[in-house]
Amino acid sequence: MEFNPDEPRSHLGRAQTLLHLNRLDEASEAAWQAIALEYDMIQAYLVLAVISEERKDWPKARESYQRALKIVPNDTLILRRLAEIAAHDTPGYKEDDFIREQHFRHMLQQQQSKTVEQIQWLEKASARRFATWKTARDARRHKKEPVKVLRPSQVSGPSSSGRTFLIVSGLPRSGTSLMMKMLHAGGIEPMTDSQRQADEHNPDGYFEWEAIKQLAQNPDIIEQAAGKAVKVISLLLPSLPAKHHYKVIFMDRPISEISQSQSAMLAAEGREHLSIDDTLRTLTEHKSMIDRVIDNSPQFECLRIDYRDLVLGDAQATVSRLAAFIGEERLPNAKMMASVVKPELYRKRQVVD
Repeated sequence: MEFNPDEPRSHLGRAQTLLHLNRLDEASEAAWQAIALEYDMIQAYLVLAVISEERKDWPKARESYQRALKIVPNDTLILRRLAEIAAHDTPGYKEDDFIREQHFRHMLQQQQSKTVEQIQWLEKASARRFATWKTARDARRHKKEPVKVLRPSQVSGPSSSGRTFLIVSGLPRSGTSLMMKMLHAGGIEPMTDSQRQADEHNPDGYFEWEAIKQLAQNPDIIEQAAGKAVKVISLLLPSLPAKHHYKVIFMDRPISEISQSQSAMLAAEGREHLSIDDTLRTLTEHKSMIDRVIDNSPQFECLRIDYRDLVLGDAQATVSRLAAFIGEERLPNAKMMASVVKPELYRKRQVVD
């Protein structure tokens, strides 16, 4: 849960463990958190039902089992538990195995008599509610809000502003500065304050905007970059507000090269840094997480650019892809973009057979 608080199975496991420890209030909260992240997680409803049974709260136990039954119609175990609850919850109901079994059989027959249309309706309703939960979960994840205990009535999807922003992103030392320079040459104004000056590691400049580092605390700051290209480090991509749409140009470079380049730059500046192996491990984990964010977030439209292919291959082919992605009308000087690529600045290269 520390590494990925939005993983529903982690909350389910915690709920089950707390239930065994008889910490029922905490178990209930953890189960609801699991459901908030994955509406159709039947095991979480069963945890809630067992908690209610432990408390002899038969109406709530019946409600939880019935919710689970909507997800898996005709589940005999759930139907049997409902029959057991009826023995406690129905006035005048006798504690008799035969009667209880007859009640179970009756309920099973009722469930099996549902028409195909009714079952399909339940499935579609469940799918719609799950989609609503997923939208709210993704919106909460990208805003880095803590996981909350949500009920179906509390869920609402993110609003859409109708605005699109052009983002250049990637891991450190992956070629984001080069891409910003190419877009500038093509006619798109970069969002930059020029505070970070060019140096031996980036002789053509960094094209950075210092204020974007406040994105996690002030997500709406991105609105100042309207109409421009802005560099957003990969770490901050989940902080972009979900109400907008983003065209993300993501620079891909072998992580082994990034690790060497990053370590060399930090060492030259006299700054503390991890070993290359530790940097490689950290960046690999981070890249995997960011890839999931981009691929699973409807507000992101991503064009991945291979840094090696751009610098050592056909730069003009990359320009054509950029024009198709961004829109040719936004790149009036597209023919100038390939000329800013300088292969001699590609210094930390991975050996390829």
